Amino acid sequence: MTGAETVVKFQATGTCAWSIPANISTFQILVVGAGGGGGSSLGGGGGGGRVISQTNVTLSETATITVGVGGVGGSGSYTANTNHGKTGGKSALVSGSVNVVSLGGSGGNGRMSATNLNPDGSAISTGYTGGGGAYANSPAEIAIAGTGGSGFIGGNGSGNGGGGGGGAGGPGVARGNGTTPASAASSGGIGVSNSITGTSTYYGGGGGASWYGGPGGWSGAGGLGGGGQGANGNSGSAAGTDGTANTGGGGGGGYDGLTGGDGGSGIVIIRYGVPAGYSLLSFDANGGTGSKSSSAAADGSSLTVPTGTEFSLSGYDFNGWNTAANGTGTSYSPGASITLNSSTTLYAQWGRAAGPSCPAGVGKGGIQSATLSATKAGDGCVGISYSASGVSSAVTFNYTGADQSWTVPAGVTSATFFLIGAGGGGGANTAGGGGGYATGKYAVTPGQVLKVIVGQGGGGAGTAAVAGYPGVYTPLTYGGGGRAGSFYPGWLGTFASGGGRSAIRLPNATTDLATAAGGGGAGYGQCGFGGGGTTASGAGSSGATQSAGGIGASSGNGYPGTNGVANLGGDSKDEGGGGGGGFYGGGGGGDNTGGGGGSSYIALLTNGVTTSGGNCGAAAAMTGINYVITYDSNTATSGSVPPKTFVASAGSSTTIATNSGSLSRTNYTFGGWNTARDGSGTTYAVSATYTPTSDITLYAQWNSTITYNVNGGSGASSPTTTTAKGSAATTTLASVGTITKSGSNFSGWNTRADGTGTNYAAGLTTFASAGDITLYAQWTVPTGAPTLDSGSDLGTSSTDKITKDNTPTINVGTVVSGSRVVITATSSTGVTYTCTVESATVTSSCTFPTMADGTYSFTVTQTYNGATSSASTALAGVQIDATAPTVTLASSQIVSGGNALATQAAPGLSYTITSTFSEAVSGFAIGDIAFDSASTAWAMTTTALTNATQSAFTFVVNNSTGTGNTPGKLLLRIPSGVATDVAGNSNVATSYDFIINTIIQLTLTNQYELGLNPVVGGNNALIAQASNGAGITLPGQGTLTRAGHTFAGWSTVTTNGSGAVLASPYVPTVPIKLYSSWTPNVYVVSFDANGGTGAPDSATVNYTYGTAGLAATSTYNKGTLAKTGYTFAGWSATVGGAAVATTYVPTGSITLYARWTAGTFAVTYDSNTATSGTLANLSITAGTAATLSASTTAFSKPGYTFNGWNTLADGSGTSYAASASVTFYANTTLYAKWKIVAPAAPTVSAVSAGNTTVAVTVVAAAVSGTTSGA
Repeated sequence: MTGAETVVKFQATGTCAWSIPANISTFQILVVGAGGGGGSSLGGGGGGGRVISQTNVTLSETATITVGVGGVGGSGSYTANTNHGKTGGKSALVSGSVNVVSLGGSGGNGRMSATNLNPDGSAISTGYTGGGGAYANSPAEIAIAGTGGSGFIGGNGSGNGGGGGGGAGGPGVARGNGTTPASAASSGGIGVSNSITGTSTYYGGGGGASWYGGPGGWSGAGGLGGGGQGANGNSGSAAGTDGTANTGGGGGGGYDGLTGGDGGSGIVIIRYGVPAGYSLLSFDANGGTGSKSSSAAADGSSLTVPTGTEFSLSGYDFNGWNTAANGTGTSYSPGASITLNSSTTLYAQWGRAAGPSCPAGVGKGGIQSATLSATKAGDGCVGISYSASGVSSAVTFNYTGADQSWTVPAGVTSATFFLIGAGGGGGANTAGGGGGYATGKYAVTPGQVLKVIVGQGGGGAGTAAVAGYPGVYTPLTYGGGGRAGSFYPGWLGTFASGGGRSAIRLPNATTDLATAAGGGGAGYGQCGFGGGGTTASGAGSSGATQSAGGIGASSGNGYPGTNGVANLGGDSKDEGGGGGGGFYGGGGGGDNTGGGGGSSYIALLTNGVTTSGGNCGAAAAMTGINYVITYDSNTATSGSVPPKTFVASAGSSTTIATNSGSLSRTNYTFGGWNTARDGSGTTYAVSATYTPTSDITLYAQWNSTITYNVNGGSGASSPTTTTAKGSAATTTLASVGTITKSGSNFSGWNTRADGTGTNYAAGLTTFASAGDITLYAQWTVPTGAPTLDSGSDLGTSSTDKITKDNTPTINVGTVVSGSRVVITATSSTGVTYTCTVESATVTSSCTFPTMADGTYSFTVTQTYNGATSSASTALAGVQIDATAPTVTLASSQIVSGGNALATQAAPGLSYTITSTFSEAVSGFAIGDIAFDSASTAWAMTTTALTNATQSAFTFVVNNSTGTGNTPGKLLLRIPSGVATDVAGNSNVATSYDFIINTIIQLTLTNQYELGLNPVVGGNNALIAQASNGAGITLPGQGTLTRAGHTFAGWSTVTTNGSGAVLASPYVPTVPIKLYSSWTPNVYVVSFDANGGTGAPDSATVNYTYGTAGLAATSTYNKGTLAKTGYTFAGWSATVGGAAVATTYVPTGSITLYARWTAGTFAVTYDSNTATSGTLANLSITAGTAATLSASTTAFSKPGYTFNGWNTLADGSGTSYAASASVTFYANTTLYAKWKIVAPAAPTVSAVSAGNTTVAVTVVAAAVSGTTSGA
C-alpha cells in the first residue's frame, strides 16, 4: 500500500452495506466472531470468537458487513437446561468473490452439563471455539468441554472443590484439572494478536470460569482478547463479567445459579492506503455510530459532499460536516463541493435533538417495604420526537389513568417512539420488577391521530376482597397489570400488582403498534420480574402477550388467579396473583413467586430496540430519553476524550468517566473533570457517581504543582507544594513560614532565583497557574528611612492638602524591600489611625481604613529584621472632609406643597426660591436645577447665578398664564453632583422636592349673550379647585332664569347661550369665565277633533321657543277630520272658543280644539198617497232642534187618519210623532203615516116565524168623514 493509511472499524452489531472507496485496489481485513456466553451455576467461560486476518484482498463496489452479537450468558441453576451459555453470532465480510465468515465462540457449560446435551451427545451450545466445562458434583456430571474447529478447546470442569474450565480463545490447553499451573486453572484461553489498527491488540480471548474453593491462585481471569472475568464463589460474586465489546471475548462463568456473562460482540476492521497523487476524503462519526466509506480522488479535483445518513448519534441531529471535530474548521453542507489537495477528514457535526422529558422514577419497580403506600412503583411514560422543516420537537405523555392521543403535525412523516412500561409494585418481603423500555421509528401521516396508553405503576394501595374469596388485594393497574394475591387481611402488602404497559396504537386498531412491557409485581418469596424480560414460570403469574392475557398464579389453597383478558389484568384470589392483561401488562405477585413481566413489542418499528426492566426494581436502560455528558480534552496535548455518556433523564445516575483515552498535557497533571474550562467550577473525580439534571460538558481538569525553593533561607519547615486546579486565578500561594535568612527579610516569591523573573506576593489568593512551576524566595537587606509622598491621595492638588478621600492611600519611598512599613495619622483632636504593609519593593503604599473628618499629621516608620527606623518628617495640615454637602429649597412667599390661586383677574403667579447648601459650594448653575417635566406651565429665570463660593442662591419662578392641572404643579429638585465643596465632595440631591400647586379659580355668569348688560336673572359667582388638578363640581341653575329656556349647564363660550356644556366635575387648566348655557323650551301642541271624526295631519306638533309661530289657518292641520252637518272652521284654544291667531305662538304645551260651523238643511213633507193638500218645507240647522208640523188640514186621505211621520214611505224607517222635536244634519224627507178609520158598530134585528124559523137582519155601520194630516 502507498500514501496515507486509513482504518475503518465496524463495531455496531447487525448487518450494513459499505461502499468501497474509488481508486483503491487492495485492502487488509480482520473479521472477528462474537464470543460465547458464560455458563451459570459454577459454569465454564464462553469461548472466544474466531479471528480471521487477510491481506491484499480485492473488494468490489459494495461490501456487506456483519458484526456478530455476543452469546447470552446462561441462567438458572443445577439441572436447568438454560444454564448453558449461548453461542456467539458470526461476523462476516462479503464482497464479490470475497466471503470471509468468522464463527462465534461456544457457550460455556453449566452444572449437570453431562445430562444436558443435544440428541447427538454434543454440547448444547457449539461454536468455533470450545466453551469451558462446569463444576461437577461427581464424575458422572463431568462433560467434555466444547471443542471448536482447528482444535480450539475449552477446559474441562473440575470436581476438586469448584472451578469450571475457562473457554479457549486460541489453541488452548485443558483448564481446571489441577495439573496445570494454579494461576491458569480457571482462566480463559489467550486470544489472537493483530496489528491492523497500528497497535497490537488481542481478539477472541476465552472467558474465565466461575470457581469455588479449588487450588490457591485460581483467578477466573478472562483470556487476553476481551475474555470476561469468572465469578468468585468465595466472595459471593453473583454473575460472570461480560466479554469486552468488539473483541469477540467470551463471557465469564456465573456462580450459584445466577447468570453467566454475555459474550463480547464481534468486529470487522478494514485498512487501506491511498495511491500516490490521490487524496482521500474520509468521514468521522465524531462520537456517533455507523460507518461511511471514504472517497479517493486525484489531487486538485472536486467531490460533492455527501449526506451523513450512515451515521447516527442518539439524542442528536446531524448538522453537516466540518474539517475540525469541534466545529472550528471549515463547514460543509451535504451537496456542497470540496476540492482535495491533501487527504481530508470531515467530522459529523451534531446538534442536540429535542427529546421527551419523563419525570424521575418512571418505570421503576416498587421498593420492598412494610408500608403499603411506599411500595408504589413508578408509572410509565411515552415520548414522541419528530422533525418538521428541519426543527426537531418532542412531546411527553405521563400517566393520567385514561387513554391519551397525539395528532401528527403538518409536515411530519416520521416519528421516533420512546416507551417505558410501568413498574410492578413492591411488597413487604421483595421488590417489584422494573418496566421495560422500547424505542424505534415509524412512518406517520400528518393529521393521523395515534392513541397513547401510559401504564400505571403497581402496588401502593389496597382494595376490597374479590366476592366469594378471602383476603384483601391490590388493585388492577391501568395498562393491563394483573392484581396481586393475598391470603388474609393481615398479609395486605405482601404481594403487589403488576405494572401496566405503555403503548401506542394506530387509529381504530385493536392491537398495539409499539409496547413497553409492564414489570411484574412482588411475590411473597420472590421479586417481580422485569418487563420485557423473563416471565415467571411454575406457580408464578405471567405477563401477557400480543394476543392473550397472562396466566394467573396458582395457589396452595386452591384459589389461583384468573387469567388476564384484552387490556385488563387478571383478578387475584387468595395468594394466587392475577395474570397480566393482554398486550403486555405485568403479572401480579403470588405466594412464593413474583409476577412475570410482560413482553415488549417493536416488530412494526424501524431500528427498534428494547431493554428489559430489572427483576428487583430497576427500570430498563433507556436510549433517547436522556441527558448527555460530553467530555472535552481542554487543550490536552495528546490522548482522546471518553465517548459521550447518555444517562436516562428520569433521575438515573452514572459513573464519571475515567481518563480512558490517556489524555495528557505538557507540564500538567490530569486531575479529573470540571464543569468550567478554567477549573473554577465543580470538580468531579473519575468514577464518581453523578446524577445529571441537564446536558453538561465536563472539561479535563489540568492541575499543576507549585514548588517552593527557599533560595538560601533555612528553618524548621519549608513551604509544602501547592496544587493549582486548572487555570483559574483562585490558587493561594504559600507564605515563607518559619524560614528566615540572616540579615535579610523575606519579600515574596519570584520565578527566578536571582529575582529577575516575575514577583508574586506571599499569600496571594489570585494566582493563575500556567503549568508546573518553581517559585524562589526573595530576600532583601534593609537600609535608610522611609519618606512620605506629599502627592498621595491627600488633596485635589499636590499642595492644598484637602481631600474628600477618607480611606487615603499614602505612598512611601526609600523603603527596604521586605520591610514592615507603619504609617501613623494623628488628628488635631488626638485620634490616631495606623496603616501597616509588608513591602516587597523599595517603594510602597498603604490604604488607611475609614477615617473621620478632621485635620491630620502623617508620619512613617519601617521595621526590618527587628530594627525600626525613626519616624519620617511629618506631612502635616492634611484636612479630610468626606461629608457631601446637602441642599434644600424654600421660599419666604409660600411653603413647599402650598397652593397658589390663579384667578381670571390675576392669572400670573411669581415666587422667589432660595436653594441653601449645608456648606459653601461652587459650580452651581441655574441650569442644574431639575425642572420636572410636569411643570411645563412654569418658567424659571435664566439669569446666571453667581460664580462665588457660597451656600445660598436665589432665583425666580413664574406661571404667567395661571395654567393648572399637572402642568400647573411646579416641582423643583436639585440633583446630586451639581456643586462641590472645597474638598471636592459633590452634593447629595435634595431630600424632597419643592412643590407649588396651582389652584384655578373660575368666574360663573348668566351672561348668556355677549351684549347682555346688565345681566338678567342672576349675578356673577366665584368657585375654585380644592387642590391642584382637582375637579370642580359645577353648580346647578340656582336662582338663574331665562324666559322660555331650561338651564343646561356651564360653557366656556356664550354662543347665544347655547355653548357646549362642560362635564362635572370640571378640571380647569386656566382661570376663565364660564357662561350659563340654556336650551330653548319645546312645547307640545296637541289637537282634539272636538266631536269630529278622522284625524288631523299631525296628532301633535312641537314648537320650539323663539321660532316662528304656527300658521293656524282655517285649513291648518285639517287632515281627514269631518263632522256630519258641519264645516271645519280652524282651531280654538278652548272647546267652542274663538279661533286662534293665524300665526299662533304657544306659551306652553296646549291642546287645540277643532272648530265646527253648523249647516242649514230642509225637511220636506211628503203626503204619501194623500188625495189632497200641501205642506211647506221645514228649515233646520244642524245640531239645533226643530218642531215637526202637527197640522191636520194640510193633507187628506179618505178612510184614513194622519198618524205622524216616517223616514220611509212604507213606514219601516224612523217614526216621528206630530209636533215632535227633532235634530237633523242633512236634508231629510218625512212621509205621512196613514191609519185606516174604524167603521161604526153594525145593527142586528131578529123576527121569529114560529117555533122553527127566525129571520136575522144585519145592517152595516156607516163610514163617514175624512182625516187630514199636516
